[in-house]
Amino acid sequence: MSRKSPPYGAALAARLQFNNQPFTVGVCVGADSWTVAKRINAGGQSSALVLPAGEKPMAFSWHLLRGQDVLIHWSQGPAKELIADLARAIAVCDPRRIIVYPAFVDFSAPAVRYDESLPTGKRWVACRESIQVFGARHMDAAAA
Repeated sequence: MSRKSPPYGAALAARLQFNNQPFTVGVCVGADSWTVAKRINAGGQSSALVLPAGEKPMAFSWHLLRGQDVLIHWSQGPAKELIADLARAIAVCDPRRIIVYPAFVDFSAPAVRYDESLPTGKRWVACRESIQVFGARHMDAAAA
């Protein structure tokens, strides 16, 4: 069974056919994903695809992302598990790297806090989502 390209996949395919490599390829997911993708695609240097709301990442073919730097633009809405599934689905296609950018986060707030009540080695606790960068070969361990 062949899977369909994600929205804006035809535009990225045409760009790659003419060896016009984008600086990065965004995969937009969440509340404002369509608006963000349109803005990225209008800029010219990068390209963007969309994972539509309610769709599973494995319903699409991500083969156009082979060898690309991929930025998952995570807007409010989707659970962390969906983002991990999306990253794993993209990693199968061998991108150069995958960057997960939680756009809804206040990056001025601390990312971790120190909790003395926890055992040594486990005292630094995450307070919010952070930007994560993965080489595709590291996705199986990191996104699990």
